[in-house]
Amino acid sequence: MSGQRAISVLLVGLSNNGKTHYGSQLEGRLHRGECCLRINGEVTNREPFAQAAASIAQGKLAPYTPPGVDRESVWPVITDSGVESDLIWPDYSGETVRQIIQERRVDERWRERIRQSEGWMLLIRPQLILEKPDVWERPNPPSGKKKRSTAASARTVAAASWHEQASLVELLQILLFVKRTSLSRPVVSPPLTVGLTCWDELDTGRQQMRPRDLLRKVLPLFADFAEANWDPTRLTVYGISATGKKLQTNVPDDEFQDLGAHTQGWVIEEDGVKTSDLTIPIARLVESVVTE
Repeated sequence: MSGQRAISVLLVGLSNNGKTHYGSQLEGRLHRGECCLRINGEVTNREPFAQAAASIAQGKLAPYTPPGVDRESVWPVITDSGVESDLIWPDYSGETVRQIIQERRVDERWRERIRQSEGWMLLIRPQLILEKPDVWERPNPPSGKKKRSTAASARTVAAASWHEQASLVELLQILLFVKRTSLSRPVVSPPLTVGLTCWDELDTGRQQMRPRDLLRKVLPLFADFAEANWDPTRLTVYGISATGKKLQTNVPDDEFQDLGAHTQGWVIEEDGVKTSDLTIPIARLVESVVTE
């Protein structure tokens, strides 16, 4: 490919789903030039990731993007295969996305962002879905009240999970509507990448699954919608651990600091292979956009 053009990748994720950590670690990898996607010019506006990078370098959890923040960075990048592009990377509070789902209303800035986007990456943290029982069940009922049956508790947990999945399906439908993408045939553009984040916090059995199999197991409604509406070659699912382990907000991880943030984190590819190259999901998405 000759010449360079802007490619707007729309990164979408609710609060606490790993956008900030992945973005910060990804930018660090791009600058080191050791992965299949690397920086190919000067980055504009590093502010969204500077504070996060400083926290992660100390082995601490990065602060979340505060409500009301909405900004973008532009990363000139090049893939191993020579595909050049200007990657437009948004930074915003996850509550903004939740508000779009709840109100079914998209403001002008987001309408423009969606319409200009050429590839979508949706970040989902499976453990948040799996932990729903901690929120919805009451293992110790008040004195004098009968404890709910196991079957009733299971139904409540299932309802919570289905609600989350329905919200994600609603989000995709809103994006498709604003993008004016028809579902009369399988979607080719924009391609969709699903990143299952914080893979390291899953139990051993789930970590051994392929990402798409885990998506089908944990989010069957969402998986069915995505697979039914996207062309099979335009839908990819990865497991992502941006930092490789859980960090604390105020307590630094000494081992993490000693090894360096650039050595931490990994991706589980679609075939289940584990790689330290955090840029792979974005590199493949960029190549998918420019070769359609």
